[in-house]
Amino acid sequence: MNSKKCYLSRYHKIVLFGTPVLLFIILRSIGFDGLYGQDAYEYLKYTKALSSFMNHEVLPRDFFWPVYYPLLGAILNYIIPNTGVALQLLSVLSMGVSAVYTYKIISLTYTDKDNTFVYVLIFFLLSPVVFRMGLLVMSDMLATALIILCIYHAIYYVKNQHIKNLYFTFVFGVIAVMTRYASFVVLLPLALYILYWFIFKIKNLRHSIFFVIIFLILISPHILIKSQNLVSFIDHNALTNWSVLNFFKNSFLTDQGYNSYKSPNLIYAFSNLFHPRYLIAGSILLLIFLTKKIYKNTHPILSVCVVFYALFVAGIDTQNSRFLLLSFPIILIILFPVLLYICDKILSKQIKYISVFLLIMLQFFLSIKGMKPILERNTLEKQIVKQLEPYQHNTLYSFDIDIALQGRALNFTYKNLWIKEYSKFEEKALLLFHPTKFNKQWKGKNPIVNWSKIQKEYELKILKECYDGWKLYQIHLK
Repeated sequence: MNSKKCYLSRYHKIVLFGTPVLLFIILRSIGFDGLYGQDAYEYLKYTKALSSFMNHEVLPRDFFWPVYYPLLGAILNYIIPNTGVALQLLSVLSMGVSAVYTYKIISLTYTDKDNTFVYVLIFFLLSPVVFRMGLLVMSDMLATALIILCIYHAIYYVKNQHIKNLYFTFVFGVIAVMTRYASFVVLLPLALYILYWFIFKIKNLRHSIFFVIIFLILISPHILIKSQNLVSFIDHNALTNWSVLNFFKNSFLTDQGYNSYKSPNLIYAFSNLFHPRYLIAGSILLLIFLTKKIYKNTHPILSVCVVFYALFVAGIDTQNSRFLLLSFPIILIILFPVLLYICDKILSKQIKYISVFLLIMLQFFLSIKGMKPILERNTLEKQIVKQLEPYQHNTLYSFDIDIALQGRALNFTYKNLWIKEYSKFEEKALLLFHPTKFNKQWKGKNPIVNWSKIQKEYELKILKECYDGWKLYQIHLK
């Protein structure tokens, strides 16, 4: 293992940072603003509230998710007036940081560092999930960057015993957890390993008081904003419904409706090792990694982090590819020696160049394909916003898309069909609904129960045939 400080050329830095920024500019130019899904709009809404608070207004109400992504977005909002752009750019920059420090960890960990740049470019930056999450208004890429920064400084500390790296490890680790709580699970094995070094190897106990002070400072935004619900995240469904039995299930009935998946959770939880949405050649790399016993050349604590987190994800009663992003760069670090083996033992120089070109093209194609449903949803939301603008200042019953309408500042009195089963509905109120989209997933749940009740007990007048099959109705008594 190499203990020297890793070197990253200016050209490599420009490409690893410039690629995400270029993608950001291209997508903004075609109208994509990074807003996709309920989480994105909640982050946008809360970042605006925090920005107002920083301008001497009232402290906003409690926020369901961790606070650091909207908090850092609000700080960046001072430089970039558009809140949505600030949040999206925060994800984009985090993508670049993740790439650079994945490169640096590989350089720090392995003596032979040939092809590191190409490896990170192809398998990280152009990975379809990284490509997608790095361009969304979501906290996942920021949390990933913080995890990688934490790991880099932890490894550097163990190799060189520089106390400043221990402080950086602690700071980035705490902020990562305060950005996405699941980061705690990824970093727990590493934290225990570093704690062992801290207590028994280096004996830097005199620094403990400073770590306590730093910890209190770093969690102060959480305490300030969540003073009434400091540990409410413990009641999240991911924890309360967590079960080993979920390892072997591929369908779940939850408060999010009925969802069925192709693979059981245990396979899904390790899919960032082999699925093309993450790692295009993952199956081959993993096979060589195991059969040639290349795992002997890797740091075991990183493997423990990956397995520990995967088992945690396998116990959750849902599947979402974004959950696996947090451990994905660690997997690339672990599998890097396989690339060296392939280059040294199998491929000629000419085949290397051809393979690099084909992999870049294939990854780019898969990334664009993966972005397609997000771009379509983004277009859907913006189109419906335009179509509903003339109908504002009314009561609007809706589901699924109402969060986007609120986030894009349409002025309605919103009533969500998921929140509760309504006993009656306001006469002449509006209803925005897709009559066929939710029948399977939400069968027997509030959205379909309410929709069925309206159809049965009220007369619906179609006011507008909206984009992609959505319809705007007006509710009348029969």
